[in-house]
Amino acid sequence: MSERPRQRLSQLLRAPWAPALAVACAILLVGAVAYWIPWLTDARQYVAATPAPTPSSPLVYAPVALPPGGELCMAPVTLPPDGRVLQLRTTTPQAQGPPLSVRVSGPGGYRASARLADGFSGDVIAFELAPPPRALSGGRVCVTNDGRRRVPLIGSTEVFTASARPAAVLDGRPLAQKVALAFYTTADNGLVHHLGALLDHAAAFKPFGGVLLGFVVVLLLLALPLATIGGLVWALRQDH
Repeated sequence: MSERPRQRLSQLLRAPWAPALAVACAILLVGAVAYWIPWLTDARQYVAATPAPTPSSPLVYAPVALPPGGELCMAPVTLPPDGRVLQLRTTTPQAQGPPLSVRVSGPGGYRASARLADGFSGDVIAFELAPPPRALSGGRVCVTNDGRRRVPLIGSTEVFTASARPAAVLDGRPLAQKVALAFYTTADNGLVHHLGALLDHAAAFKPFGGVLLGFVVVLLLLALPLATIGGLVWALRQDH
């Protein structure tokens, strides 16, 4: 280290605000570790794929009523290898929804099925499935109402996303609405375990998806703490 940087460092260490800055940095470091490590490692569900996103506002809902004995099919659907939970949403919470079953199929002979024999409650319908060994395009999802009450599923006719969603068919009749559909992981691993999958999903947004996600991670882990420390240094120097 040259003489001038050494002098500068010595002046900073002898500054009257240096102890306060050291304490503030220590508190910031402890707080960051206490927050970020559980956030990165705690088990939770993550989105594996969203073939048909839920509309951003209930104002644009176009409900699809699945009648007793009715079958709703959606295709083509991309089936992710880590999507162990298939999720649909209802327009209003249900005190006790009817029993439902789902059948999923894809290229290469992939088949999976599940049934909610006791029905469901709330506004989320979740089926646990055995996912395909790799991502499959051109899949098909069919949901059957095995009960005696209709199910008001969230649908949408939003123009700006409708073309990218799988088409829906109710009892053989094509629908104008696209039914909200998503696949989730099971809550068995933290975010660190899924970083590879997240980067793969981000890379699908050409040309800068993966680069943009990496930039955001660096910003959160490095730039924000450094900016906070820099702000503390500037404020303390102004006071002295």
